[in-house]
Amino acid sequence: MAVVSRVADDFHLFVPHRWKRALHLTLKAHDIERLPTRLDRM
Repeated sequence: MAVVSRVADDFHLFVPHRWKRALHLTLKAHDIERLPTRLDRM
């Protein structure tokens, strides 16, 4: 299960990874709109 935390204009995503580790991703709020969606693949 992923955990999302928002601090100011940043989103911090903590995603479980193999070998009992977590992946930490940081995204700016305005960049999220630019991420590809499922509809982009069709």
